[in-house]
Amino acid sequence: MRVAFIDDDPNELKILHTYFNDLTDSSTISIDDFSSGEEFLSRFTAGLYDLVTLDIFMGDLTGGDVAHLRFSDVTTAILIVLLTIVQIWLGIWAAFFFHGNT
Repeated sequence: MRVAFIDDDPNELKILHTYFNDLTDSSTISIDDFSSGEEFLSRFTAGLYDLVTLDIFMGDLTGGDVAHLRFSDVTTAILIVLLTIVQIWLGIWAAFFFHGNT
């Protein structure tokens, strides 16, 4: 399984790795880290990832922006998880919007 973690906070990336390593067999998983939506988009190749986690609140491009720009026209199955550490879910609409477009 190929996984992409996109988060502008290095500490959050470490936490994601810890959780993921606790829940999966790390010998069958390959994880790529990206520190911004722009970095991910510049290196993205269709069909490369099975799972993408996106921080909702990042710099210029939010996780919702990246998901919309990159995955609104993807025809292969890919799991997208939008994450945030913000307690008030201002971006919850994004999850519903993208689910409705699958």
